[in-house]
Amino acid sequence: MQQGQRLLASLGHRCNNLLLPGSPLATCLPLVIDGHRLGLVKPDIARILTARCPSVFHYGSGGRSLTLADGLSGFRPVSNAMATAFEQLRTDGVFPCLTKGWRNELYAARLRSTRQPVFEVERSAASLLGIAQWGCHVNGYTVAADGSQRPVAMWLARRSLSKPTWPGHLDNLVGGGLPSDCDSPTLNARKEAQEEAGIPAALLDSLQPVGTVSYFYEDERGVFPDVEYCYDLALPDTFSPVSVDGEVAEFRLVPLADLPELIAQPDFKPNSGLVCLDFLLRRGCLSPDTQPLYDLLMEISPFPPTYSAMSFLPNLPPSVLAKNADAEALGARRSKEEYRKMKELEEARKLAAVPAMKDEEGKDINPHIPQYIMQAPWYYGALHPTLKHQIKPAGEDEKRQPDTTASGEIITMASGGSEALNRWYKRGQAAGPRATKYRKGACANCGAATHQAKDCFQRPRARGAKWTGEDIAPDQHVQPDLKLDFEAKRDRWNGYDPASYRQVIDSYAKLEEARKQVRSSKQEAGGEEGEQRDDEDRYGDEMAMPGQKFDCKERQSVRNLRIREDTAKYLYNLDPSSAYYDPKTRAMRGNPFEGRDVSVEEAPFAGDNYIRYQGDALPMMEQQVFAWELQAEKGVDAHLQANPTRLELLHRELDEKSKEIGGQISQQILEKYGGQEHLRAADSEAPELSALSQTEQYAEYSRTGTLLRGAEAPAVRSRYDEDKKPLNHTSVWGSYWEAGKWGYKCCRSTMRNAYCTGLKGRLPAAGPPAVKDSTAAASGSKRAAASNADDGSATAVAEKKRKQSESESDSSSSSSGSSSSDDSSDSDSE
Repeated sequence: MQQGQRLLASLGHRCNNLLLPGSPLATCLPLVIDGHRLGLVKPDIARILTARCPSVFHYGSGGRSLTLADGLSGFRPVSNAMATAFEQLRTDGVFPCLTKGWRNELYAARLRSTRQPVFEVERSAASLLGIAQWGCHVNGYTVAADGSQRPVAMWLARRSLSKPTWPGHLDNLVGGGLPSDCDSPTLNARKEAQEEAGIPAALLDSLQPVGTVSYFYEDERGVFPDVEYCYDLALPDTFSPVSVDGEVAEFRLVPLADLPELIAQPDFKPNSGLVCLDFLLRRGCLSPDTQPLYDLLMEISPFPPTYSAMSFLPNLPPSVLAKNADAEALGARRSKEEYRKMKELEEARKLAAVPAMKDEEGKDINPHIPQYIMQAPWYYGALHPTLKHQIKPAGEDEKRQPDTTASGEIITMASGGSEALNRWYKRGQAAGPRATKYRKGACANCGAATHQAKDCFQRPRARGAKWTGEDIAPDQHVQPDLKLDFEAKRDRWNGYDPASYRQVIDSYAKLEEARKQVRSSKQEAGGEEGEQRDDEDRYGDEMAMPGQKFDCKERQSVRNLRIREDTAKYLYNLDPSSAYYDPKTRAMRGNPFEGRDVSVEEAPFAGDNYIRYQGDALPMMEQQVFAWELQAEKGVDAHLQANPTRLELLHRELDEKSKEIGGQISQQILEKYGGQEHLRAADSEAPELSALSQTEQYAEYSRTGTLLRGAEAPAVRSRYDEDKKPLNHTSVWGSYWEAGKWGYKCCRSTMRNAYCTGLKGRLPAAGPPAVKDSTAAASGSKRAAASNADDGSATAVAEKKRKQSESESDSSSSSSGSSSSDDSSDSDSE
């Protein structure tokens, strides 16, 4: 009996050894594919995979995870690459689980949230990658003969000795994995029941799904984060299962009273034992009164109580530690490894992977409470996790001094607090009605009974109210002596009367009623039919579409909320260089799957632009623009969503009228100016010439006329004329140097802005000096005329330009001008 108890108590630990202290869980590497965590790989297995299969696996995140090689993505490419890699590893005999346990059965690695398959792999290789494996187990049982439907026995199957895993072990009546080509666990359970136990389809109609059993353990084959779908099947006493596919050696009908002891035996498959225990606890076959193993069975969970409370450290006073050796052991210093395990346990609790700690009353302690708040102080003497040191004691209000008034009257206490929380000082209020005669003990000056004459604030009267009995002042309100702490004294809601907010509500109600009356009067005046719509209906109908009306007086509040069940757009591709995601508008215009082996039709999301420019999106956009134009230009309130048929008819009618008016204008122009024959020639005689004369070249210019895009940019030109020399020169000023002066190379003239004389200007001037009498001038003119006649029209043009340049010169006198003219004529004639 004791041996069975020990084996049964260790069953939960065997099936969840990765969650126990000292497990290699912290050293395992997550398998991350496309940003999703799909599995958990042991470090020695990860080293072998990256070394032998570098084209498939490599380290990521600085060696903290295992991922796929660059460029490997998509369901089919990843599945083919893994099939080739594990087939080679099996041939080389690297992993015994592949050599001995090859199944030729594919398992799908699925996302736990959406059950969407990411890739498929050989079943025996699933544990190497640590991906979750799903299975189906059927509890076949018989019921009592008294008609109470109480289960009395369960059918068990002994696995065949030829099975690669757990040969010869006891198992559920029906059990099998969920292959990649089957998405329905119920259909798979029915198929396995017919193949393994020969159960007819008529009996399988009563198959009932009852939940799941999950476990998390590791061995030499890898990591097993498995989930088993559990089914209950009531079988008649006359039915006996028969092995059909040869995977079962025998079937046994075991009474439920003997089942716990049988589960504890070493030849019972561990995960099947968990399924059977789940059946016994659900059906009430085990209870603390009838089963001595009940407490042990309840402890068989993924997280034993010793592990769940591991992160609690008692904080005992020194006096207790000195007197009690056990207390000293509890308060001893922990090693660095123990503190690391405690830290991992706290993180697991925050992720809901480990149950929360329990206090002394069995209530869960929120794992997000900081340690300094949860840890009890040393003087509290807590030996177990607790939060009582953070709770106000029940009699704390009775211990404090009660609130009193000035006269000593005690303000009554309320449960859990003081009435002073609802009381405040009344400023400038009278205590009651004014007295009509003087009262004994009142103020002798004003007659108020709440103070004496020495404390009176009124002006001293010539004869006080005590002697006159007239003009008695009202009694003042006596302020209570409120016992308030620091925060209560500075509470911003002190003295606030909630009833005063009623006037705000009433004002808004009156304003809303006035709005309804105005709308009703407008409807009656305009003859509109239909029921009156309130502001909520108006917002949902007319203002749901952004930009429906461009009115500065209308403010729209539109929120683009994403459905939380779907995948966020930015999670489809985590590459920063992929499609841009705008977090403000939650828009991703580009295709996040671009450049990957996913077609646009197969992609779950191909970008907002793909949706925007496909199907009826463009016609709808054109209709929306048309509605805006009608509202802005014509004043017609045409709503695309409220009346799409009317908007479509208006759009079609406008297009027909536009074409008709355009044709009439063209006809009027042809009738007035003619040219119809050219149009016919372009259409019939030479259509190729008409086509060549057409162009679709697009050019875009700025406001200043600068070319922005669409055509070749013109060459940058200087603001000065190029290759254009003034005054008939063929070279520029400064191309000649002589005697310290610059000049023109063409004529060697050192005078700026002088007319070019060509080669003749290079010869030295000859002849007598300029004469001043009329005879010399006349002879010079004759010689110049003869020379001009000989030189022809070119010399005449040069003479004309020379005179123009001389007339522009301000420094030359008339006499020097005539002599210079004679000299120039002489030089030209020569």
